[in-house]
Amino acid sequence: MTRGEMRETVRVLLGETVEDGVKDTEINTQLDNACVNVAIATKCLTTFANMETIAFDDAGLDPLDDNDIPRIEGRYGLPDDLLAIQDVIILDGSVKTYPQKKDIHELERLYATVTGGLPRFYGVGFGSTSQTAPTRGDIWFRPWPDAAYDVTIHYIQRPSKMDEDNDYSELPEFSHMAVCYYATMVLSRKWKDRELLSEMAALYRNEMNEIQTMVHQQDMTGSGQIRNVYQRRR
Repeated sequence: MTRGEMRETVRVLLGETVEDGVKDTEINTQLDNACVNVAIATKCLTTFANMETIAFDDAGLDPLDDNDIPRIEGRYGLPDDLLAIQDVIILDGSVKTYPQKKDIHELERLYATVTGGLPRFYGVGFGSTSQTAPTRGDIWFRPWPDAAYDVTIHYIQRPSKMDEDNDYSELPEFSHMAVCYYATMVLSRKWKDRELLSEMAALYRNEMNEIQTMVHQQDMTGSGQIRNVYQRRR
């Protein structure tokens, strides 16, 4: 559904088919918020980003201070549309390795005196350090990378805001009604309509269960086994 179609659906659920008690802008805001909620809860919007590490002793790195001490390379920005990390893969030549996530403080303690090598663990810092230029956070590896390694981060994507009524949500079509139920549930609080809130909450939970079942059935990120369907059974 487009944003306009979603908003029309929300108005039907609210029992208000014209802009009277609830403004269009209020519905639009809650639809965007609902898309984020559904994306993180169902993991139905996944993607990946590629990056490359830099050796910690690379001569081209900026100095840490006025004494020209090389900066230890190990912190990299996360994708701007990231909601949650699902997996991290490092390519060492033609071999894929899967570093394990570790507590940030544990990483610093274990590798305080270790120089470079193939990263075996990673830590993540979520949240923005600036209100004017928001970022999703950063990721760093231990041991510090001693070369340029290709890294792939699989993650749950933050849906883009729908700016126009003919914009489509990036969420799959089968999750759009859950977005409408969630938005209606929040908007029902404006008039403290407990009956409507309870009804929308129940519909939202049922819809989310259906979405999670569908996503699980279609998830191709796990291991699988190829079977010859043409082989004669004995």
